[in-house]
Amino acid sequence: MQVGPTYGRKMMSGFLNSRGLKVAEQRVGESLHRVDPMHHTIRRNITNRSINPQIYKANYFGQKLHIDQNEKITMFGATHVCAVPLMDLATRL
Repeated sequence: MQVGPTYGRKMMSGFLNSRGLKVAEQRVGESLHRVDPMHHTIRRNITNRSINPQIYKANYFGQKLHIDQNEKITMFGATHVCAVPLMDLATRL
């Protein structure tokens, strides 16, 4: 009830660990499946969060920036935003 349905096995394990409870990730995953099977299935099947919809192509260093924000820590009153200049993969090699 404190974290909602978006917490998966790793986030819930970290949350429990921060509360002083040592529980194996496998047991946390099994419990999440048992408690809320619908959201467990949704978390397992959503791949669009981990797939980049467009390929980054930068002609020179700093042409494009990737900006990301961690929204899972807003409940604790903190956010962080990060901007990273991107390079073409061929430029990195």
